[in-house]
Amino acid sequence: GTALLESVIRAGDEVGASTLDELVIEAPFLLPEHGALHLRVTVGAPDAVGARRVAVHSRPAAGPAFPATVDDTWTRHASGTLLSAPAAGPVVSLEQWPPAGARALDIEHLYQELADGGLAYGPAFRGLRAAWQDGDTFFAEVALPEGPAAEAARFGLHPALMDAAVHLTVHQRLVDSPPGVSRLPFAYTGVRLHAAGASALRVRLRYTEPEVLAVDVADATGAPVASVEALRARLVSAEQLAPAGGVDRDTLFGLDWPEVAVADAAVPLGEVLPVVGDVTETLAALRTWLAQDTGEGDPLVVLTRLAVAVDESETPDLTAAPVWGLVRSAQSENPGRIVLVDTDGTEASEAVLAAAVAGG
Repeated sequence: GTALLESVIRAGDEVGASTLDELVIEAPFLLPEHGALHLRVTVGAPDAVGARRVAVHSRPAAGPAFPATVDDTWTRHASGTLLSAPAAGPVVSLEQWPPAGARALDIEHLYQELADGGLAYGPAFRGLRAAWQDGDTFFAEVALPEGPAAEAARFGLHPALMDAAVHLTVHQRLVDSPPGVSRLPFAYTGVRLHAAGASALRVRLRYTEPEVLAVDVADATGAPVASVEALRARLVSAEQLAPAGGVDRDTLFGLDWPEVAVADAAVPLGEVLPVVGDVTETLAALRTWLAQDTGEGDPLVVLTRLAVAVDESETPDLTAAPVWGLVRSAQSENPGRIVLVDTDGTEASEAVLAAAVAGG
């Protein structure tokens, strides 16, 4: 959620609408284990009072292994309203630090306990350094680790830093949550950025309602950095954190060619259909064989030459390559009756062909 928040505030600055009146998280923004996401922030034209609608979408990005995205579907993660006029409310200074009268909290095992509860944070997001409590008000000291701290100037408010700012209350509410669910932020109201580029923060978190926090953020000297009039949380289960929007993030896979040892003993080879023509000729030959196949005996071996590339030094034959798609469809319709083999045409490959087919 904090990455979405930062992107919206940055977009608002570009059009002179620096106050985020409201932002509602509609779908989780989950980074894939490998690869990247395209993030799109759209800001509408101002209405009669200067308010602009804003929305955040994402889709999987193309990568070296995948020359195209899954499709052109964008998932909407958040929507809200930007204002050109500053939001009402006082700007809080946190010059007195540590806060007078607040009780220091033990946070030594906080991130381990969060992970045990299903919220695992990576090294860049483990920014909580110290914490205090005074009734329903919490105070936190957060800082970026060395790597992210070096790039803090690129952001209005670094997402990892803002995320760490609320980890104390996330942990505090974790013990009250049912098993398998956690309370996560889903709506922001009255967000203002007063200064940019901070790498360490002082934070005051004050409960105004059971699930609503007022957040005031200052830099290491106590000067105001940001404020959130209301941050609302809701219960979220692991199932609800599944990718949304109809785009399956796991539909693209890499192709690997592991080396397999073959037996030395001679193995008889069944009927072989060498591909010497195009897809049409291969289809006709397949239909003829399947029409007389009883489902018993040796399967048909369809033999192509350089239809696929095993490494970057090879270029697939454009006539033989489409045959692989055809034959793989035929394999799915006739399980166990067709074996698809590609060879480079060398004597060494021909010598182990039968053994390779027999070994699967």
